[in-house]
Amino acid sequence: LTRDYMISVSYIVFGIMSIHGAVYAHFNAKALLIVSITYASWTYPLAAHWVWTPDGWLSDKITDHSGGVTAHITSGVTVMALAMLTNPRQIEKTQSKFSLKMVCVGKVLLWAALCAHCMAQNSLKAAVNSGL
Repeated sequence: LTRDYMISVSYIVFGIMSIHGAVYAHFNAKALLIVSITYASWTYPLAAHWVWTPDGWLSDKITDHSGGVTAHITSGVTVMALAMLTNPRQIEKTQSKFSLKMVCVGKVLLWAALCAHCMAQNSLKAAVNSGL
């Protein structure tokens, strides 16, 4: 696998995790899977092409050194669009959607994606800073 591919995959994982964290109480697992597949196959690659390739229409207008523009803006716009399509959360007062196990799984996945990103960039300093 190439370095650029690994970096793009890690940004896709970050974006999907941001989306899931924002809208998990609004959707069931099937809907979240559809959102994830759409984001990973259409939304993020299109924005990354616009920003990172020389023939992209935003490549000369935006300087995106670390991928934050593509990852954060695409996930933020996706969350905003999903929020406009849904109703407020319907959680009973006795029901809690918090799960310590899921928080730990998410943190491990985030660290794994960060490590993959740092290894792809051959940057030990970035790996240490990301881990802290």
